[in-house]
Amino acid sequence: MRPTSGRGRPRRDDYLTPTQAAAVAASAGYPISSKTLARAFDAGDLPGYRTPGGYRRIRRAALEEYLRRALDTTDSIV
Repeated sequence: MRPTSGRGRPRRDDYLTPTQAAAVAASAGYPISSKTLARAFDAGDLPGYRTPGGYRRIRRAALEEYLRRALDTTDSIV
């Protein structure tokens, strides 16, 4: 069972902006721009959601899976 915020939703820190996601990937040794991640999100290659204000949010686990597919590796990424 995944941790929730207490209201049945995943925790807020489980989601990243494209800029935060790029920073997480870079800190793991996989530099990728936030623009590239935003394009992948818009193309449907990187799952997430948009806030009511239209901002992109990417789930940490989805980022790891996306990088694993893009790099064609089974290693732990993030």
